[in-house]
Amino acid sequence: MSVALVGLVLLQSYWIRNVHELHNEQFKKEVNTAVETAILDVENFERNIIFSHVDRLGLANKISKNQFSLGNILGSNQSISIKDTTIKSNDIKLDYLVLSGITTDSITGTTAEHRVVTQNLNQFSDLEIESSSFLSKDSCSAFPVKIGNAFEKKLMVKSKYLNELMLKIFTTNIFDDITMRLNPLILDTLIRNRLKQHKIDTLFHFRIKNSKNKVIDFRANLPNYRVHIDEPEFSFKLFPSDLVSDAFYVELDFPNKKSYMFKQMVSTLLAALFLVLMVMFAFYFAVSTIFKQKKVSEIKNDFISNMTHELKTPISTISLACEAIEDPDLRGNAETLSSFVGMIASENKRLGNLVEKVLQTSLLEKGKLSLQKANYPIQDLITDAVNSFKIQFQQKGGELQLNRLDHVNWDVDKIHFTNVLINLMDNALKYSTDNPITKVELVKTVRGFTISITDNGIGITKDNHKRIFDKLFRVSTGDVHDVKGFGLGLDYVNKIVVMHGGKVQVKSEINKGSTFIIIFKDE
Repeated sequence: MSVALVGLVLLQSYWIRNVHELHNEQFKKEVNTAVETAILDVENFERNIIFSHVDRLGLANKISKNQFSLGNILGSNQSISIKDTTIKSNDIKLDYLVLSGITTDSITGTTAEHRVVTQNLNQFSDLEIESSSFLSKDSCSAFPVKIGNAFEKKLMVKSKYLNELMLKIFTTNIFDDITMRLNPLILDTLIRNRLKQHKIDTLFHFRIKNSKNKVIDFRANLPNYRVHIDEPEFSFKLFPSDLVSDAFYVELDFPNKKSYMFKQMVSTLLAALFLVLMVMFAFYFAVSTIFKQKKVSEIKNDFISNMTHELKTPISTISLACEAIEDPDLRGNAETLSSFVGMIASENKRLGNLVEKVLQTSLLEKGKLSLQKANYPIQDLITDAVNSFKIQFQQKGGELQLNRLDHVNWDVDKIHFTNVLINLMDNALKYSTDNPITKVELVKTVRGFTISITDNGIGITKDNHKRIFDKLFRVSTGDVHDVKGFGLGLDYVNKIVVMHGGKVQVKSEINKGSTFIIIFKDE
């Protein structure tokens, strides 16, 4: 059973760990999606601003197409264009940009074109110029025009100049300064809103770094922007569609991630904890029941052994006395016969008392014992009980003392209350060694009275102070049973006192004696 419990706990731990990993992966996925969407929102926001200015020139439709030309800006004889192309090298297709600068002579109609091919606008190389790069415009002029190499070179220089101008426009970005290009408050708001749309409502910190790993300080009082973040968990590229400007990255960290993840898993954890506690409770209940049954079995066996011993002694005595009476030699001796008859009567009374104790305990357990209460002077009941028990103490060389007797009248059942006193004095005698001395006191209090019975016996360990009032419980003395009893006396005492509205307390130390205190208070 212990192995099964440990196995269940380990299984629950493994399950909780897997659930935590799943929640963590889901958290990362949601954060990635939310922040990437927020970055696209920033790009769209910037694009809308730029296009709102471009629309004033009527160029928005041209810029948004695959081909971008500056012909309308540079003039009708000069133009710059960008086209997409695919170049196949070693059976591998590569995407390139072809940048063209074109100059046309208005008189001869000759066009000079300079081309640059590149994958990145910051790195480019010239294409070889073929003769087809110089074209003569069809003309109705009847006069042929001779074009010399010098003229062609001038056109080529002008075309290349336009091309360089175009490259400068594309490679010189006015937004290289990120502090001018980006408003961190807008980015903060967009990230927060996107996270909330993905059900992530927890504190986050972010910062922006350039390609040289330098943190950008915006000099602004932002609640979530931090220049110093220890090992941020997430990193995203800002303006991913920008091929010209320097790269910038936004880094995120969630300082309350552990508590957030715990809140997300609280139902799972509570369910697992409840299951483990239920199993542990069942395990504890089963084990405690086994031990209780074992203890009850031991007590029952001890009770049967003691009961057999207690009943066997008077039965044997009565049997011997009956055999003696039947002896013909003793029939003429009246004095001897009388002593045997008295012995039989005494042992019969003893048997009756033993049976009465067991019956009283049975009635107490069933709750069928009724008390016949009447108002009695308690000091008189104590005096009668002491006087009836003095002889037993004197026979063992001891003494039963009445130290104090205050006058108290109380409603009690005379028979059962007297039995309580006799049981306590009997225990004081049985569990004392040589010369037993027991002191009895009756003390009147403001709202009631107390009765204390103190002996100089062997004492009781603290561990057994509460258990001695359990039915059939007897303080263990090993294999030696030199003290007769069933373990019913103190159980009877406690229940009778409680039925009278009082309580019993014990103070005892090993080898220093015991004090039993009966306390009654007027409610």
